[in-house]
Amino acid sequence: MPDDSRRGGYGTPGLRPLRTRRRHLWLWLLPVAACASSGPGGPETVAPDGIPETRAVLREVRHPSPLLPGSPITLIGDHLEDLGGPLRLVLDDTPWTIPCEARSGQEARGLIEAEMVRDLGPRWAGTVRLRGPQASTEAMSVDFDLDESIPPLLARAGASQVHLEDLWVLHGDGVLLPGEGENRLGFRGTWTGEGSGATGTVSREVPLVALEAEDRTRGGVRFPLLGPDFGPGRFQGEVILQTRTIEGIIGQSPPLAVDLRLADPEVLAVEPVEGVLGQRVTVTGAGWPGATTGWPEGLEGDSPGVTTFRIQGLFRPEAGEPQVPVDRWLVPDLLGGTVAHLWVRAEVQDDRLVSDWFGARSGTFEGTIQAVVRPPGGAGPPWTSRPLPWAWPLRTTGQAVVVRFLPGFDESLDRLGLASLGPEVRQAIRAAIDAIYRDYDLRVLEDFPEDLDPNHVSILEIGGPDPNGRGLLGLDNTPGKDVGNLRLFDRIGGANAEVQADGFPGFGGVFLDSFLQWSAHPPQGREALPAGAPEAEPAFDVVFDPVRSRAATREEWEGTGDRDRVAQVREAVRVLGRLVGETAAHEIGHSLGLANPYGPSTSYHNATDEPGCLMDAGNARPFTERAALPGAPETRFCHDHPAYLRDVLGPRRPP
Repeated sequence: MPDDSRRGGYGTPGLRPLRTRRRHLWLWLLPVAACASSGPGGPETVAPDGIPETRAVLREVRHPSPLLPGSPITLIGDHLEDLGGPLRLVLDDTPWTIPCEARSGQEARGLIEAEMVRDLGPRWAGTVRLRGPQASTEAMSVDFDLDESIPPLLARAGASQVHLEDLWVLHGDGVLLPGEGENRLGFRGTWTGEGSGATGTVSREVPLVALEAEDRTRGGVRFPLLGPDFGPGRFQGEVILQTRTIEGIIGQSPPLAVDLRLADPEVLAVEPVEGVLGQRVTVTGAGWPGATTGWPEGLEGDSPGVTTFRIQGLFRPEAGEPQVPVDRWLVPDLLGGTVAHLWVRAEVQDDRLVSDWFGARSGTFEGTIQAVVRPPGGAGPPWTSRPLPWAWPLRTTGQAVVVRFLPGFDESLDRLGLASLGPEVRQAIRAAIDAIYRDYDLRVLEDFPEDLDPNHVSILEIGGPDPNGRGLLGLDNTPGKDVGNLRLFDRIGGANAEVQADGFPGFGGVFLDSFLQWSAHPPQGREALPAGAPEAEPAFDVVFDPVRSRAATREEWEGTGDRDRVAQVREAVRVLGRLVGETAAHEIGHSLGLANPYGPSTSYHNATDEPGCLMDAGNARPFTERAALPGAPETRFCHDHPAYLRDVLGPRRPP
């Protein structure tokens, strides 16, 4: 069985009116559609006779009450896609329709126009239907209260102890929703610095936004710096809610007295309890300015400071080397003023990966972590939190591998009679890779993990035909032999121009079509196979002919039907998962620096053939061994591979 001479070529083988102010936070997160009401000149408002039959049903009309100019209106139903587009909400027996934007087959959204409010207000009751160019829903009853504005009111303020950049919540009424206008909160009173005792007059306004869809009773602000000093202090005075509708109507609430203490920054917790290189460390606390994300829409903007973190202590390397003193400043990714992400990234020192925090690859840090807040530009003394004691183990590097299945994979599954069982085959492949690396810290994933830097995750692609035209089962097309696994970001897939420039096949990954070369009757006939294709393997057709001649069904996989047929379907999925998983594990092995890691840089496979050795050349691994058929040797890492993998990956971590 021919093999790519360079490396990695692994062989060739119910209805209701809506008036209540329901709170739907998830709706608040949706962008407001740029829709306006259509007046008397719009399309017909009553659905004509002979409406086509449709599955579309309008079940619910969600909206704030009263409706103001610019108020959002949300329509919930089923099969709204049957209506076609564009959509309009028809107010029966009126000249009004509201253009709406479909969000999905279950939701559409529109906005109320000022002219409609003035024409129908202060109250309208009737029926509405959602109509598109293809069909219309049946009518449902609604009643609307409408007004041009609503008076703002503050009934209760948030916590009396706050931090800089807290999301500070106020309760009352009349908070304008997105599309209806804007809100601002005014602070009027006196500031007293906690350290100096110096006082000053405060007159400050900041943006305030509604926190939930259709709910005008709660609003939030990013708590601002009220005093001239960058530090803790006390504000005594009042807050006032000011509103301005899109029609320019201004409202102002009566003042609400408050007595507030602005506290020092805090660090409360650090997670996870241990990590690896590339780990995202999440710190929670309060009082951290500098975030550009993590705020409700409308609260983004300039921040009154910047936040960094300082870790101090000792790091004890796992290998018994001398302790290393640590005093390091870390720049976080901030989400609002309460969550920070820090990244433990890898760097190469003396041909080994080590942590950029500690200069070692594994061990335990014992010390403290502290938030340090500075004014914009860094002028003036810092404002710090109390140091939080922190003990944190850093484990050996490990490796995360995202397995991607390309569109050609599904086409090849169809040729193998397993198209209806794609999810099961994918899971079987991932399980096979995981089982082969069961003793080592290698994670096989469907998607990029949120807790690792993407530059510390490798990718393996599994497709259909071999783009190289050689009928390879798989190919690691990453450049060079990565001894020590210094590249955690390898991509086994796509085209690598650097490799192609050397005259080698440049398209990497695992290629499902090539496995059909073991059949005595591949789809295009054996005469169309690439030169050097392997001899037909009778065991392959024994496993796959039953599903190639009559495609497997999900019911058979789940155990319905003839017992023998169920067994054939399940065996075909198991064997294919194992075949592809073995090849994927082999290519991953190459990207980790195997085989013969301490040998010549051009040695990519085991020099000799031994039963079950994963990193043997492709032509040294028979079908029965790859498929884990009864009596075949178990796949394993041979020679110095186990010791090498323990060094570069470390032992398997508990899930």
